[in-house]
Amino acid sequence: MMGWARRTKRRLHLRSRITVFFTLSILGAAILVSIIGFVAGLTWTRESHREDSLRRTRANAAYVRTSPAPNAILLETLRNLSSNSSILVQSIDNWITNDTRFESDDIPENALAVVADGREYFARSVFVDGLERTLVGVPTLGSFRTEDPHLAVWEFIPVEGYHATIRNLALALLLGTIATASVGAITGVFAVRRMTRPLNEVARAARILADGDLDTRLPASQDPDVSQLTATFNDMADALSARLQMDARFNSDVSHELRSPLTTLNASVAVLRARRSELSPSNQAALDLLTADLQRFTRLVDDLLEISRFDGNVASLVLSDVGVAEFVREVGNAAHRDDLHVVVSPLLQIIEMEVDKRRLARVITNLIDNAYAHGRPSVTLSTIEFPPGDIDPAFIRITVEDRGDGVDLERAEELFERFNRGPAANRTEGSGLGLALAREHVRLHGGTIEFVAPPRGVTGTRIVVLLPLRQNRRGAPLPVVESMDTVAP
Repeated sequence: MMGWARRTKRRLHLRSRITVFFTLSILGAAILVSIIGFVAGLTWTRESHREDSLRRTRANAAYVRTSPAPNAILLETLRNLSSNSSILVQSIDNWITNDTRFESDDIPENALAVVADGREYFARSVFVDGLERTLVGVPTLGSFRTEDPHLAVWEFIPVEGYHATIRNLALALLLGTIATASVGAITGVFAVRRMTRPLNEVARAARILADGDLDTRLPASQDPDVSQLTATFNDMADALSARLQMDARFNSDVSHELRSPLTTLNASVAVLRARRSELSPSNQAALDLLTADLQRFTRLVDDLLEISRFDGNVASLVLSDVGVAEFVREVGNAAHRDDLHVVVSPLLQIIEMEVDKRRLARVITNLIDNAYAHGRPSVTLSTIEFPPGDIDPAFIRITVEDRGDGVDLERAEELFERFNRGPAANRTEGSGLGLALAREHVRLHGGTIEFVAPPRGVTGTRIVVLLPLRQNRRGAPLPVVESMDTVAP
């Protein structure tokens, strides 16, 4: 439950929070206005119903006063007065009614007392046999007929119309609230989109900048608040671009400056190794150590030069057509590793690919070296057409896997960072540039490289390179690489 709440909180980004807040504010205001309107409308409707009922009963009382006295004629008059209300006429010696459902006993004694005093009486609601009615009583004494036998006129008026008005009012206010909230939500969405548009533009520009386009800038804005954000972002991009260019120049200059003495040192060591047999055992051991460190140093300088080319956007491919099977086997044999199995799909024996041989060979070599440095033999280098079994494939899949302890796939992306030597940094002699350069080489070919899970029940590390066979297919969407079984050696 808590995990679901955390996921919901993560999904509720800034735009959603502002929209929800805006909508709830409009909804709250609409509900408050509706409540006030309903109370005011209820009061007005009640008073209007009361006034209409009193006016109606007064008119009926005036009609009764002018009618003949005999009860039969008066009863007929009452029936003609109203077809939907019940009228009772209180006389000196009897009661006359147009509806036998209502009798004088249905009139409260306090109402009789009020009317008997010559005042009007209005009861908001009276229930007679389960029926709700509005009771109105009007005295007739004091009229121009001094000997009027009628004392008062009582009328039980139905309340269905009054209740219908209340229901219609409530329904209208409810629909108005829903409509207001809907309009508020729609308005909030458009308003929030307009408000967050600068943030979205900044986020988009930041993503492009992070992907390596250092020329990305935001256009100037006339809005004072947005213009400050735009200026700050552009200043940051300028500073970042200048810093990266300075770093790239520094790496390039340092690497170039080191190449000359390294060339001299390598030539000198080559001369010494040619006469190694003439050296004493201690000098031979020192020469071996010097040779190993010089090779590492030379490789580090070459890596830094390569990185400076990528950072300076001057790296390019030198393409040539090579047979897939022959090329992969040559690279595997050149690694000079024991317990390395090279497996190539039979279909790839007759398929060629268009690649930069130097760069792709460096990628495969780096992956093999990492497998031996961080994992355990046996190591398998396998190549297969992708999708597997397709006689006219668009991609090839190169997989290198070992039987070591494996990597944490959730943090595998960190291994592609520069100078990241992994958890075994203290036990390896690498510079941490191998995977970073491998990714750059693969991206330059229009492919992908990533760690995937090994088959179920198998331990180890598996890294997959997916490359287009022809460079004119680089625009084609790359398939998703999932955990998949390697071709058996």
